Amino acid sequence: SRCCGIYMTNRGMAVLMMRLDELPPTTPATEDGQPSDSTLAPISHVDSTTARVIALATEPYFASRQMFVLVCEPLVDIMPPARFTGMFLNPLLALANDKVANVRLAAALVTSQKLIASAEYRDHPEVKAAYDRLKQDPDRDVRHNASLPLPSQSSSTPSSSSSSTPAHSIPLINSNVDNKT
Repeated sequence: SRCCGIYMTNRGMAVLMMRLDELPPTTPATEDGQPSDSTLAPISHVDSTTARVIALATEPYFASRQMFVLVCEPLVDIMPPARFTGMFLNPLLALANDKVANVRLAAALVTSQKLIASAEYRDHPEVKAAYDRLKQDPDRDVRHNASLPLPSQSSSTPSSSSSSTPAHSIPLINSNVDNKT
């Protein structure tokens, strides 16, 4: 699919991830090889593709902002937490206050099913605040999706069930919206 000049396919996501991994750290990682908060590349080192993805969070079209949330969803699991926090977390959490319910719906699912379910993010004060806001959202679908039970540990491991929906897919449509326009 094409959104704001960015083609998001499996290959596109792989290219984005390779570029994110190539960003130079400003200082060495900790002794155990894990990135620390001080290893984040300054925003001036963010390449144009990554900058365009981050810019989706503030585009005037709701579909672009929703696309940003959908891009962030797998990044929560595969990026080092310090790098995700430094580049994507604040724009993602800002979308918990978006004026469009479908954007908040996607943000609610990522917040409740990825961030709150993750040991790295669940105690982050801004994640907690966004999560609490989404559970009190005026839209009932957003409230429902923010309040879904956390994924079980067994669902994070590959299973032999033949589900037609990937475990990481997020519904894009709010059932209260007429989607024919």
